[in-house]
Amino acid sequence: MALWGNQDSKTASGTVSIASSGVVTGSGTSFTTQAKIGNYIRANGVDYQIVSITSNTAAKVVMGKNNGNGTVTTASGASYTLSEKPAFVAHESAD
Repeated sequence: MALWGNQDSKTASGTVSIASSGVVTGSGTSFTTQAKIGNYIRANGVDYQIVSITSNTAAKVVMGKNNGNGTVTTASGASYTLSEKPAFVAHESAD
């Protein structure tokens, strides 16, 4: 039984480059079949949440608050994993 959503880890092929704008460019990736919006990409020890998928080799991500100030950390040619995790809610925003 998975701890987060349906699957703790999902199939991930290829490598990704992540720009500071959050644009992800994949090489040998299959985002449209392997990932979905809301999944997390973990590259270089940092989690990025997928907010859009344009094609098998193009997506956009944001960083969670648990990774710093929300600014996307760049990655180049990094291997990555895909996973489902629960939504992160900051304590100060919960009423």
